[in-house]
Amino acid sequence: MTWIGDLFRLLAVSQLITIALYFALHQRNRIGRWVTLLAVCLMAYVIADHSALADSEWVTYVLYRIATLTPLVLLIIAHDLFGDGERIHPHIWVLSFFYIMVRVVGIPLYDAAMDNSTFWFIVIYVIPQTIMLYLSILTVYLAARGYRIDLMEERRNFRVIFVVSMGILLAIRTANAYFSFADPFLDSIWLFTIDPLPDYLFSAYVFLITLGFNLMIFQLHRDAFSLITLDIQPVRTPAEPVTEARVEVRFRQGAIDKIKKLMEQDRLYATPGFTISALAQAMSIQEYRLRRLINKEMGYRNFNQFLNHYRIEEASRRLLESTVPVSTIALDIGYGSLSSFNAAFKARYNMTPTEYRSQGKI
Repeated sequence: MTWIGDLFRLLAVSQLITIALYFALHQRNRIGRWVTLLAVCLMAYVIADHSALADSEWVTYVLYRIATLTPLVLLIIAHDLFGDGERIHPHIWVLSFFYIMVRVVGIPLYDAAMDNSTFWFIVIYVIPQTIMLYLSILTVYLAARGYRIDLMEERRNFRVIFVVSMGILLAIRTANAYFSFADPFLDSIWLFTIDPLPDYLFSAYVFLITLGFNLMIFQLHRDAFSLITLDIQPVRTPAEPVTEARVEVRFRQGAIDKIKKLMEQDRLYATPGFTISALAQAMSIQEYRLRRLINKEMGYRNFNQFLNHYRIEEASRRLLESTVPVSTIALDIGYGSLSSFNAAFKARYNMTPTEYRSQGKI
C-alpha cells in the first residue's frame, strides 16, 4: 500500500504547488501571502511522509516543523475571511508561540530513557497537540459562528464549504497524531487498540480538496476566487430593460428609506436580541434581499456591524447629554450585557464609554 500513499502525496503536492504559485504570483496581498504559506505548510506535511524520505531524519524533521505552522496559518486565514476586522486575541499568539517552540526545540531533545520522561512527553507532545486541537476547533468555530449574521451571500455559502472541508482535514490530522503519540501509554484502553487512519488518507483528502479548489478557480465560477481574496463582487448579469432597472432602483431606494425609518425613528435596534429575520419581517421582505440591501447598498458586512452603528450613535449622544449610568444606556439600546456594549463602543471610538463621557465634558 506504500505506492498508493506515495501516489496520493505526489498528486496532492501538484495541486498545492499550483495554488502556491497562483497566489504568490497573482495575489500579492495579505490573504494571498497567507494562502501561499498554507500551501507550503501542507506540502511539507505531505512530503514528509513520502517513503523516499524514510531514512532522512533531519529532512523529515525540517518538513514536519514547517508543517507545524499549519494550524496557526489556517486560523489566521479564517480570521481574515470571517473576522470582519476583529483582532486575534493575544492568548492565541502566546499558545501558538509555545506550541511552535516546544515542537521545534523539544522534539530533537526528547529521549524516552531520560529522567522524568513521562513529564517531558506531556510537555513536548501532549500539551502542544492539545493546543493544535484547540486552534483547529477555533478555526472551524470562526467560520461557523457568523453564518446567521453574515450579510454577504457568497461568503455565507463559502462558510459551509470551509467548515466541512477544513473540519474534516483537521480532524484527520489531529486524530492520527493523538493515536500515534498516546498509543504507547494507553495501549490498555480499547480505543487505542484500534489502528489509526492510514497515512495516505490525509494526502488523498488534501489532493481532493485542492483539486476541487483549483477547478473552482479556473473552470467553474468566475467569482469563486473573490471569496478567498475578500474582493467579493456581485455577479454581472445581462443588461436589464430600462423599465425593469428603474423599478429595481426605486425598490432599493424605498427599501433603504424604510430601513432607516425603522432604525432611526422606531428604534428597532434597541430591541434585545434583534435579528435580521425580525427586521425582514417588519419590512415584509425576503431575508436574502434584505441581506443584499444592507451589504451592497449600505456597506455593512454583517448584521452586528449594522446594529452597532445605530446603537453606538445613540449611546455616544446620551453619554454626553445626560448623566444616566453607562449600564442603563447599554440595556436601553439593546445590549444584553455591559461587556458587549463596552467592546462595541471601544471598537468604534478606541476608548471606553466612561472615558468618552469624561473627555466630552472636559
